[in-house]
Amino acid sequence: MNEIEGQNSEMEETITHFILQLIINTRTNVVCGVVELNMNFITSLLVGTSTIFIFLLQYDITYEALTQTHKSGSRSQMD
Repeated sequence: MNEIEGQNSEMEETITHFILQLIINTRTNVVCGVVELNMNFITSLLVGTSTIFIFLLQYDITYEALTQTHKSGSRSQMD
């Protein structure tokens, strides 16, 4: 944003001030004014949860396919 040339110097000054505030004053997210939110922990938690969900979904699909194969194999042996 520093490379953007504005129509006037006041706009450039405002943008520069805003960028400096973002760099210097990193805000922390607080839940209900009690607990500080750690975004790395939340990201790790979401990655772990999605990994488990994907594993269970693949396991269910594989189990379903094996069950179908076993049932069709049993029928063909009876014929």
